[in-house]
Amino acid sequence: MYDVVRRVDASTWRRYRMVACWGTVWRLVLIPALMLFAAISLPLTKELKQVIAVECAMPAGAMPIVLAAHYKGSPAVAVVVVIATSLLSLVSIPLVVSLALTVLGIEV
Repeated sequence: MYDVVRRVDASTWRRYRMVACWGTVWRLVLIPALMLFAAISLPLTKELKQVIAVECAMPAGAMPIVLAAHYKGSPAVAVVVVIATSLLSLVSIPLVVSLALTVLGIEV
Protein backbone atom coordinates (compact mmCIF):
# COMPACT_ATOMS: atom_id res chain seq x y z
CA MET A 1 0.00 0.00 0.00
CA TYR A 2 2.93 2.32 0.69
CA ASP A 3 3.99 2.09 -2.96
CA VAL A 4 0.55 3.18 -4.15
CA VAL A 5 0.47 6.18 -1.81
CA ARG A 6 4.02 7.15 -2.77
CA ARG A 7 3.09 7.25 -6.49
CA VAL A 8 0.33 9.84 -5.97
CA ASP A 9 1.62 13.26 -7.03
CA ALA A 10 0.17 16.61 -8.14
CA SER A 11 -0.77 15.30 -11.60
CA THR A 12 -2.76 12.50 -9.98
CA TRP A 13 -4.64 15.05 -7.87
CA ARG A 14 -5.44 17.14 -10.96
CA ARG A 15 -6.54 14.09 -12.95
CA TYR A 16 -8.86 12.77 -10.22
CA ARG A 17 -10.04 16.00 -8.58
CA MET A 18 -13.68 15.53 -9.64
CA VAL A 19 -13.65 11.95 -8.40
CA ALA A 20 -12.19 13.18 -5.11
CA CYS A 21 -14.87 15.87 -4.85
CA TRP A 22 -17.74 13.48 -5.52
CA GLY A 23 -16.22 10.76 -3.33
CA THR A 24 -15.88 13.24 -0.50
CA VAL A 25 -19.45 14.49 -0.94
CA TRP A 26 -20.70 10.90 -0.87
CA ARG A 27 -18.63 9.90 2.17
CA LEU A 28 -19.02 13.03 4.28
CA VAL A 29 -22.51 14.29 3.30
CA LEU A 30 -24.79 11.79 1.58
CA ILE A 31 -23.92 8.63 3.52
CA PRO A 32 -24.27 10.41 6.91
CA ALA A 33 -27.64 11.80 5.79
CA LEU A 34 -28.85 8.32 4.86
CA MET A 35 -27.57 6.86 8.12
CA LEU A 36 -29.27 9.59 10.14
CA PHE A 37 -32.53 9.00 8.27
CA ALA A 38 -32.28 5.30 9.13
CA ALA A 39 -31.51 6.11 12.78
CA ILE A 40 -34.55 8.38 12.96
CA SER A 41 -36.83 5.90 11.23
CA LEU A 42 -35.86 2.73 13.10
CA PRO A 43 -36.61 1.98 16.76
CA LEU A 44 -33.07 1.99 18.11
CA THR A 45 -31.64 2.42 21.60
CA LYS A 46 -30.00 5.67 22.64
CA GLU A 47 -26.57 4.02 22.73
CA LEU A 48 -26.90 2.69 19.18
CA LYS A 49 -28.00 6.13 17.96
CA GLN A 50 -24.91 7.63 19.57
CA VAL A 51 -22.70 5.09 17.78
CA ILE A 52 -24.42 5.87 14.47
CA ALA A 53 -23.89 9.61 15.07
CA VAL A 54 -20.14 9.09 15.45
CA GLU A 55 -19.70 6.41 12.78
CA CYS A 56 -21.48 8.35 10.06
CA ALA A 57 -19.01 11.23 10.49
CA MET A 58 -15.88 9.14 9.93
CA PRO A 59 -13.77 9.53 6.75
CA ALA A 60 -12.97 6.75 4.30
CA GLY A 61 -10.45 4.29 5.72
CA ALA A 62 -7.51 2.55 4.09
CA MET A 63 -9.50 -0.52 3.02
CA PRO A 64 -10.62 0.99 -0.34
CA ILE A 65 -6.96 1.33 -1.33
CA VAL A 66 -6.28 -2.32 -0.52
CA LEU A 67 -9.40 -3.50 -2.37
CA ALA A 68 -8.62 -1.37 -5.43
CA ALA A 69 -5.10 -2.78 -5.61
CA HIS A 70 -6.26 -6.35 -5.04
CA TYR A 71 -9.04 -6.30 -7.63
CA LYS A 72 -6.99 -4.47 -10.29
CA GLY A 73 -8.91 -1.23 -9.89
CA SER A 74 -7.41 2.22 -9.61
CA PRO A 75 -5.65 2.53 -6.26
CA ALA A 76 -4.63 6.10 -7.10
CA VAL A 77 -8.28 7.14 -7.11
CA ALA A 78 -8.80 5.42 -3.76
CA VAL A 79 -5.75 7.19 -2.31
CA VAL A 80 -7.02 10.58 -3.48
CA VAL A 81 -10.47 9.99 -1.95
CA VAL A 82 -9.05 8.67 1.33
CA ILE A 83 -6.69 11.62 1.72
CA ALA A 84 -9.38 14.15 0.76
CA THR A 85 -11.95 12.73 3.20
CA SER A 86 -9.34 12.48 5.94
CA LEU A 87 -8.33 16.12 5.58
CA LEU A 88 -11.90 17.41 5.33
CA SER A 89 -13.01 15.27 8.24
CA LEU A 90 -11.07 17.54 10.59
CA VAL A 91 -13.88 20.02 10.01
CA SER A 92 -16.76 17.70 9.20
CA ILE A 93 -16.56 15.32 12.17
CA PRO A 94 -17.50 17.91 14.83
CA LEU A 95 -20.19 19.37 12.57
CA VAL A 96 -21.76 16.04 11.62
CA VAL A 97 -21.65 14.62 15.14
CA SER A 98 -23.23 17.71 16.70
CA LEU A 99 -25.87 17.86 13.96
CA ALA A 100 -26.58 14.14 14.32
CA LEU A 101 -26.95 14.36 18.10
CA THR A 102 -29.28 17.33 17.72
CA VAL A 103 -31.40 15.66 15.03
CA LEU A 104 -31.58 12.41 17.01
CA GLY A 105 -32.52 14.31 20.16
CA ILE A 106 -29.59 13.03 22.22
CA GLU A 107 -28.16 15.18 24.99
CA VAL A 108 -24.55 14.75 26.02
